[in-house]
Amino acid sequence: MNVCACRPPRLPSPRTVVRSDVEARIEDAQYGAEREEDRRRYGHRAEMSNFVHCMVCFVFPSEGVKFYLSSCGHIACVKCVQKGSMTLSCKVCLKDNPQILEINRNLKPELRELFTPLDDFSKIVHEIGQVLDFQDAQRQHLMRHLQTKNNTFDKMQEFCKEEMKKKTQYKEALMRAKVEYKKKCDEIQELKSKLNKMERCSSKYVSI
Repeated sequence: MNVCACRPPRLPSPRTVVRSDVEARIEDAQYGAEREEDRRRYGHRAEMSNFVHCMVCFVFPSEGVKFYLSSCGHIACVKCVQKGSMTLSCKVCLKDNPQILEINRNLKPELRELFTPLDDFSKIVHEIGQVLDFQDAQRQHLMRHLQTKNNTFDKMQEFCKEEMKKKTQYKEALMRAKVEYKKKCDEIQELKSKLNKMERCSSKYVSI
């Protein structure tokens, strides 16, 4: 009998769940009892008996019956293991020389998870949901703040564009004013020249 700490594929779990009463040797479990009565009398053990069974002879857990987990992920009772159903090859998947490990409270946490009642996982999912809601609220708050900053930046950017546009318009207007001013200065200079010429001419007539 090859017995070692085998490690079949893990169930996806957000964290390791370790419970002292999570084991496949379910003492005092009565298969077929009402669910609420089971939970009252046997707690999580009765819930496990709903799915734990020998995959060779289909016997269910009872007092004194050991169960084993194979490296290929199949469960067999002690009688089937003793008969060689899991030693040379797995009678379920026919894998040669599977390694087997007794299912009890000494299982590694990652293997105990395989036998954890769904209610425990539901509680974990609920707790994770609360964590996600909290973190999402923080992210939403940050996103609103960043959006406000972004809107402010957009407004400032638009304002700057308008100011730059006005500046360009002012520069163009100033250039036009300079050109017009030079033109007027030239006209004034020309008028002054004509006026001086007329004054010189009139002074000649006066002297005669």
